[in-house]
Amino acid sequence: MKNNISSQLGAAAVGFVLLTGQQVQAQRLYFANGADVEWSEVTLSGSNIQKKIRQADGKDGYASIPASNVARVDWPYPAELADGAEALAKGSYDEALKNAEAVRAIHRNWKEKPGSWYVPATLLALECHIRKNNHAEADKLFPELRNMPLSSDYQKGWGMMEALQQFQKGMTGPALQKANSLVAGTESSGTLARLYNLIGDIQFKREAYKEALDAYLQVPVFFGTQASLLPAAEFGAARCLMRLRRLEDATAALTRILERYKGTWVEAPAKKEKEDLEKVIGAPAAADPKADPKEKADEAAEK
Repeated sequence: MKNNISSQLGAAAVGFVLLTGQQVQAQRLYFANGADVEWSEVTLSGSNIQKKIRQADGKDGYASIPASNVARVDWPYPAELADGAEALAKGSYDEALKNAEAVRAIHRNWKEKPGSWYVPATLLALECHIRKNNHAEADKLFPELRNMPLSSDYQKGWGMMEALQQFQKGMTGPALQKANSLVAGTESSGTLARLYNLIGDIQFKREAYKEALDAYLQVPVFFGTQASLLPAAEFGAARCLMRLRRLEDATAALTRILERYKGTWVEAPAKKEKEDLEKVIGAPAAADPKADPKEKADEAAEK
């Protein structure tokens, strides 16, 4: 039966499916022997791909081939990765991890083949573990990725996760050095935007607020097309303005964030920051003649 897999898996399938009113490329597997099959027509059984067939005696059976025989895949960007990235931005790390693992479970069967989404899904899972401070699980994924043939962008992503883990562990000096080294030579706008957000976070934790502000502002100024990264960058910049005691600028920035990103994850923390700042700015000076409103704003930014 396995010797006949080329003929059994060569049946034509629907080339496009409708998703949210748009046509997207189908998920198709191509084998080393020249056969190809639609993903929707097969199932995974362990490490084997199986396709239901009608046998010569009229009974149903299965044609089976090792998943390792897949030579390449044509697979659109998985919805789970998009959902996972959105959940990650919101701080919903468990949800993001669930989406990442769903992609990894499928694509690990051809993880080093052209068209596989295993590496980006693993990078997403790695970031989730790091942000959850689950470093034991993260340390399992680092060597796996290191031993895979990664593109330049994915190598940068791997290095960024190293810097992020150092940052999460409080090693801000090495984290900053690593992140800055990755900026040089990086051409991907998405990777650069994420790097500048990370550098902003590191500098903010180091209380280098001017340097943090400069890093955050790189994102909206030079990488405005990276819409998913803008809220974090703009909110980070607003918090830096508060720490730098540029109170009017901070108020204006928070107002823009609340107007521009209403209904998103950043609305609640931005609203809290703005309320704290307004209390300080609007507090009567006579209440405490020795109090410095700007110092209070600095304290408010800590919260």
